[in-house]
Amino acid sequence: MSLLISICARAGSKGIKNKNTSKINKIPLIEYTFKQIKKLKFDSKVIISSDCLIIEKLTKKYKNFHFLKRPKYLSQDISAKIDVIKHLLNFAKKKFNQNYHTLIDLDPTSPLRSVADINNSYDFFRLNKNCDTVISGYLTNRNPYFNLVTKDHNGRISVCIKSKKTYTSRQESPKVFALNSSIYIYDIKKLLLRKKIISKNTLLYEMPHERSLDIDSKFDLKVIRKLIEKK
Repeated sequence: MSLLISICARAGSKGIKNKNTSKINKIPLIEYTFKQIKKLKFDSKVIISSDCLIIEKLTKKYKNFHFLKRPKYLSQDISAKIDVIKHLLNFAKKKFNQNYHTLIDLDPTSPLRSVADINNSYDFFRLNKNCDTVISGYLTNRNPYFNLVTKDHNGRISVCIKSKKTYTSRQESPKVFALNSSIYIYDIKKLLLRKKIISKNTLLYEMPHERSLDIDSKFDLKVIRKLIEKK
């Protein structure tokens, strides 16, 4: 199977300035993903899509890692990830003169993800022949049937998902999972035909909560710094 690995890491971030190159234990955040890739049980070309000069310099340190300068129109807060990935796939096809079948996209803001998580999710994808996408996530205790609510213009709240059955505890509510922005695996041919990341044939690869922390705020960065420095 022809496999490609991608990392999408733009320079801008509203929550944390230069988030993807922030130092954790003296290592730039994105390099944790680079180092995970080098330890995988399979080899693949790696493409980093970014508009960041620091990330471009870091990419040059790694064999078979290729930097793709992301255009400005794909580097905005509102830029859709699927458009970024399609741009990357078009670049890969032209640069390597090869049609790739599978893409593993790894988010650099999930440094607690393990090498085994990536290897096992890829095995999971290959074993499930009827799926075209696998996305990682975790079982969450925030539940739209019980303790997640919406608020109207008067400030009144109501449970997000209304059901004929009334749930009086989280434990008896239907299980729900949160996507953890860590691992995405795609059948490339089918991905190119759609406009959304999630398809009707998308499966969840479950990860434990403790490896699902995603850096989205300064507080998240502080927590992950503490966790990694303790290892």
